[in-house]
Amino acid sequence: MPHLVLESCGEVLSEIQAQAILEDLVEEFSGIESVSPDAIKARWIVTSRWQMGEGAPPAFVHCEVRVLAGRTPELLAQMKDQVYECMLHHLKEPVENGWIALSAEVRTMDPNGYRKS
Repeated sequence: MPHLVLESCGEVLSEIQAQAILEDLVEEFSGIESVSPDAIKARWIVTSRWQMGEGAPPAFVHCEVRVLAGRTPELLAQMKDQVYECMLHHLKEPVENGWIALSAEVRTMDPNGYRKS
């Protein structure tokens, strides 16, 4: 824990861009209080079908962070902000030009509903 799930639509990210973002996300999370670097799992999922609402950018990149419950609201907000800023570092131009909708969220998981080896 945590799980970092980077999701993008179509071919908005190249393999190289996605790998660089994942590497930076793992590095960022390795320095966060209460996160054990050896427990971080990061992955990239490409959505082949999507639809954006009227007036929205044509593409999206989203990162969902899944962590076990018990962290303070301030720490959860820090995680969300660090993820967003990390992605923005890589995608600043397309976000500023309205080509990509960028978002980040942190979800807490009930420890009773999670098991790992």
